[in-house]
Order: sequence, then structure tokens, then C-alpha cells
Amino acid sequence: MTQAVPQLWTVVLNWKKPEMTAKCVHELLKTSYQNHSIVIVDNGSCDGSVEYLRRAFPSIPLIESEDNLGFSRGCNLGIKHALANGAEYVALINNDLILESDGYKEGMRGFEDDPSIGAVTGKIFTSDPHVLWQAGGYISRLRISGRVRGHFEIDRHNYDSPEFTGWASGAMSVFSADALNRVGLLPEEYFFGQEEWDISTNLMRNGFRIAYIPTFVGHHEHGGSYHRHPVLNDYGGTRNRLLYAEKYAHPLWLIVWKAMLWVHLRVVMPIKLRRVAEELPDFRLRVKAMQLAFSRHERGEPVTLDELRAVSAELDADVSWAQSVTI
Repeated sequence: MTQAVPQLWTVVLNWKKPEMTAKCVHELLKTSYQNHSIVIVDNGSCDGSVEYLRRAFPSIPLIESEDNLGFSRGCNLGIKHALANGAEYVALINNDLILESDGYKEGMRGFEDDPSIGAVTGKIFTSDPHVLWQAGGYISRLRISGRVRGHFEIDRHNYDSPEFTGWASGAMSVFSADALNRVGLLPEEYFFGQEEWDISTNLMRNGFRIAYIPTFVGHHEHGGSYHRHPVLNDYGGTRNRLLYAEKYAHPLWLIVWKAMLWVHLRVVMPIKLRRVAEELPDFRLRVKAMQLAFSRHERGEPVTLDELRAVSAELDADVSWAQSVTI
């Protein structure tokens, strides 16, 4: 008797990039995997994205959020839809990533005969098919930092062996429904960034392993939905690291690490600023944003869109990335 092909759903999050999202979805529809469905989540674009995507894909469910919920909360809308509709596995694919047609067929082999596998990730290239963006990695508990393998390296086939890894990329990973039901969905206290560190750590703490499958291949035009921003990336990123550290660092190391981070932000970064101020005119604002994040952080307090908007106004930084119906 032929074994049934497990049901796989893909969640694609759109924010003001309907053409890019459509390109991603068109390629997903070419997958050779036989039991696959897609759900699109629009994250409060309010720019015609919903209408565009519904015209392009009338048979694909589209969930419309009224506001920009951030990455985790937006993706979780799609994950909940997938699980409610019988998904046995749920993939997260960034809307600026093109999955190769055999990617899922290869990636899903990582789950075969091993119930300890909670997630599978793969080899992700940049838009240049010879340059890697990520080939697995791990989260350093010492540095409280992600350590990516192969980042911007020429692919010399150094990462062509299947193995266990410590990081399921939010750009391209598949999670088992069993793992998601046991450890929970993406943590929602992070508005943007570090949520993939958290769920990867949480999976492994709960006895699951993450498999890296090199033949599970995608091409990522990283940063397609945003450009580096002193508030979204530097303020938010600093707050996110503090949130992650408070959840997972040893209490004694947390005290030491926070002291080191304070020295870095208040002593090291200003020295660096004096060296690069003329070459990088936005660096001063980035340093100020990180310092502000450290001083404003309160233990366990989630990062919210309203907070990021308020900080953007305080620093006189543009908020084009946060536009919704109103600001």
C-alpha cells in the first residue's frame, strides 16, 4: 500500500510588496511536492495588496490583518489557519524567497523515520545563485547572537552534507505540527527579528532537533520587505536580544552580559562613531537608537508597533516601514 503524502501548508507573509509576493507564490505553485497548500497573510498593507493578490490567486486563502502585526503575529495567523485545516507540516517562506521546485520534496525527507525532528531548514542562496545567505547555524548563548554558516560565502560545497543544526531560519523552514502544538507558535513578544532564535531554542529545549538538508534550496533577496532602519533594526534588535537573553540566558550570565552590552553601547560604539561618522552619516542615529533601547527596556515587555512608531518620532526617523491606515 502506498503511504499517504503528509499534508504541507506554506505561510507567506505580505507587507506592501504584492508583486514580490506573487512571484514567490507562483514559484511555490510549481512545487513537485504532491500534498501542498498555501495561505497568504497580508500584514496591514492598506495599499491595494489584498486586492492585487486576490485577483492573482483567487483560489488561495488570504488572511487580511487590519494593522501591521509584525513578523511573528502575522505569520501566526497563517500557521493557525494551516493547523485548523489539517496541516501535518507548516512551512514559513519569506515573500522575497524563491523556492526551487524540488525543495519541499527534498526538505520533507528530513522528517522521515525520525519523530525527534521538529523543523527542517536548508541551503539558502542570495539572489546570486553562487553566493550563500545561510546554510544553517546556531544561537550563541555566550554572545546572545545568531551565528550563521556560510553568510555571503561563495558556495564551494562545504555545506553539502545533511546534519543537525541549531537554527531554523524564518526565511525558509518547515515545522512539524506536532512540534508546533507542543512548544507553541512563533513567540509574539518580538515585533521583528530574533523570533527564529527563540523558536529554535524552544524546540531544542523540548527535545526536538533541527535538520539541515542541503538539497532543500531557496534563493533569498534578503531585505525585500524593508531596508535597514535605526528603529526597526537597531532599536528593535537590541530590545529583542534583551528579551531573548532574559528567557534563555543563565541568570548570573545575564547580569554579566547586560553589563558588557552597556559598556559596548556607551563606550565602544561612541568611539567607533567618531571614526566612521563622516562615512556613515546614519550611524549616529543607529547608536542612539540602540542606547535608547537598552535604557528603555523593561523585563518581559514585548516590542510593539506603537512603541516603534513613538521612538521613530522621538528620533525624527522616518516610519515608512510602519505605515498602516494612520500613524
